[in-house]
Amino acid sequence: MTRDDVISELKAGGIETRPGFYPASTFQYNRTYVSGELPVSEGLSQEIIVLPCAPTTGEADVERVVAELMRIVG
Repeated sequence: MTRDDVISELKAGGIETRPGFYPASTFQYNRTYVSGELPVSEGLSQEIIVLPCAPTTGEADVERVVAELMRIVG
């Protein structure tokens, strides 16, 4: 299961997430400083998910996200 599959499944369950980061090699303005590809950061960028978090996130919210993740990854 890919990161995007997990994001889609969480969205279907009403949980908003997003990709974790974009590697420097994907930004045009960084081409001056970054030459070539960055396989480690590019690979990791395809795996990291930002889960819901806010000052108002309570224990029940966390438990719901964890339960949904456990359901998805089984």
